Amino acid sequence: MKSIIKIVLLVLIVSVGLRQAQIMLDSRPDGALGPWLQHGTDSSMRVFWYSATATPTMASLYLPAHDEPQQTVQMDTASRFHSVAFKALVPGQLYEYQWGIAGDRDTFQAPPDRNNSDSVRLWVLGDPGSDGRTARQVHAAAMDWMASHDRSRPVNPDLILTSGDNAYTSGRFHEYRDALFKPLARQLAATPFWPAYGNHDARRRAFFKIFRSPDAGESGGVASNNQHYYAFDYGLVHVIMLDSQSSLRWGKASMLEWLKIDLQQNTLPWTIVVLHHPPYSKGSNDSDAASGSDWRQRVVREQIVPVLEQAGVDLVLAGHSHSYERSHLLNGHYGKSTSLTDRVIVQRGAGIGDRYALAKDCKSQCGTVYVVLGNSSKVNPAPLDHPAMAYASATPGSLIIDIKQHCLSARMIDSQGQQADAFKLLKPAAGGGSAHDCEDT
Repeated sequence: MKSIIKIVLLVLIVSVGLRQAQIMLDSRPDGALGPWLQHGTDSSMRVFWYSATATPTMASLYLPAHDEPQQTVQMDTASRFHSVAFKALVPGQLYEYQWGIAGDRDTFQAPPDRNNSDSVRLWVLGDPGSDGRTARQVHAAAMDWMASHDRSRPVNPDLILTSGDNAYTSGRFHEYRDALFKPLARQLAATPFWPAYGNHDARRRAFFKIFRSPDAGESGGVASNNQHYYAFDYGLVHVIMLDSQSSLRWGKASMLEWLKIDLQQNTLPWTIVVLHHPPYSKGSNDSDAASGSDWRQRVVREQIVPVLEQAGVDLVLAGHSHSYERSHLLNGHYGKSTSLTDRVIVQRGAGIGDRYALAKDCKSQCGTVYVVLGNSSKVNPAPLDHPAMAYASATPGSLIIDIKQHCLSARMIDSQGQQADAFKLLKPAAGGGSAHDCEDT
């Protein structure tokens, strides 16, 4: 009997060891990658890339059409992973940069001065980790829409965000390359990229070998000192990226404590929170379920949503369900879908084109809109009948958000370039705006 137990234990140990070895192998950087931008502030931008072989790091910054670099960063130690920070930038200035071995230049625009920012455009991709016809159509449709609704900016959009699951099926290094870096090469080289961490990202360790969060508070917000969650500022908007995957299991108390402090210290007029698991969904994942990975949706609803609503968060973006769902203006719903009543609906939506007016001078429990955006590379059939939702669709697409001082205007552009959903949040107290002022966004 003892010999059988020893054999079983040995098999388990070997199996675990082989599994960990496979995880490490799949997470290992494989080939060249990038460049991509992160950590933007109104005076700095950081460029990242992987080279195919270990080389010294070198990058130069130029003004457009100038041959003499304004800055050159060089590190003689050979490496495959490269990170270069360009500093002392002029807010809003267009720059060109050359990275690695001399070649073509890429372009980015320095973020605006937060005190002089008149508008911000975000492009949000939901669960974008599968490359294929659907994802490519979604990308092209959004780019075409933004080009035809230009804001006279040299770079469009200002930011790219995701709702997690950036690489299917298991977050392998080559899956990030295939799903993100190849099809979005031009966009990632020009636009700061802020990916949320999803359950498929967590199956390997490549996510944190590729992306570096500004966890020291260098891009705005309070330092989290944790790569899994952080905040950043861009013009008019404060964005908080939460980890609803690993940190809900291993570091929930620390994340919630940091979240409360960050929200208390935020002074920007608009606040958006991004995390992978939605508090409300009847898509391919059911927020009422308590089994499997869906328990995280319950914890988000019961323990994170009250903190967000207490601080007056305007918009919460999630993924996980491979569909699109957009809520009424809600406050105070922390139970299952069957417990939702009119009491928690601050303003009921009617569908496409909803306009939610926030109460003047409201700072807490003003009402929040919740969007489930998991439809940028695949969609799955689902009931889509959660009573918290004003609109839902199993249509592939992505979300484009335009923010002005008084108005947040969001549009879900489907894979055919049509406006499948649209809604607005009006905030008169943030600059004396009115419903009429929101017409042109």
